[in-house]
Amino acid sequence: MKHRFAFLMSMLFCLLSLDLHAAEKDAAECKDHPLLPRMSGYFILGCAGGDANFDMEAPPGKPAATTHVEGRSTAILYSPQPELKTKPNRQQIIGNFEKGIKQHGGTLVGMVNTTPVYKLASGGREVWAIVMADNEGGGHAYRIIEKGDLRLTKEDETQRDDLNCKRFASPLFTLIPGYMICGCGEGEARTREVKIAIGNKQEAHHLKGSTTQVSYCPLDKKSAKSYHALRISFDSDIQKNGGTFIGKTVKPPRMDVYTLTLDGKEAWVEMWTDKDGNYNYVVTR
Repeated sequence: MKHRFAFLMSMLFCLLSLDLHAAEKDAAECKDHPLLPRMSGYFILGCAGGDANFDMEAPPGKPAATTHVEGRSTAILYSPQPELKTKPNRQQIIGNFEKGIKQHGGTLVGMVNTTPVYKLASGGREVWAIVMADNEGGGHAYRIIEKGDLRLTKEDETQRDDLNCKRFASPLFTLIPGYMICGCGEGEARTREVKIAIGNKQEAHHLKGSTTQVSYCPLDKKSAKSYHALRISFDSDIQKNGGTFIGKTVKPPRMDVYTLTLDGKEAWVEMWTDKDGNYNYVVTR
């Protein structure tokens, strides 16, 4: 689906920008991709898998030409160990990634904004490789897409959600028909300030607790819902659980913020969508 590339990239950047911190051990059921050995002093913060099927514009020259990419997708998020005193900067991370890719015969296809995209052949398959690096803190994410058969039966579609992410999905929210889980992340308990627009005023709220993010993508273009339709479904689930709408965050992507009580404790929910019908939520509790 066109623009799916941009969404998935922004989703991964969002996970990095949330300043997520996990245990020093690798996230459950996550492992390095054989094409890309991890940098020294890092652990796997999270991972996601699924099918990729999108158009992107990433040629090395001009004018831009659309390239279709599809295949089995694996995304891996890395975080530096607490004892790593000197963290590599973005340029060093991308340089290390490129060195590893070139050892396998990969070449730079071009840039999507500031994100480099590489192409190579491995095991007789066409492979696309993408790296993103946080500007600060040393966090980074790899995404590998291996071209394969994407034809699925209706029975198969129920298995398309990434199993690592299903455990993060909140039971509060009903899965909207025509959607699948396409990303997730979690973070340890901490306090963060969020500025919320309430009417003509702005209020600063301190959200305290561990965070869980889950992202959903439509199975195809026809399944994509409007923001209004997604918001109605989300509001209904919130109200059923005694939740209250507070307002919208001041900073993009202008999340809808709710508060409710879960297991006797205050919880916060932030929800946002994009123009392609993808939707996401972060639960802080």
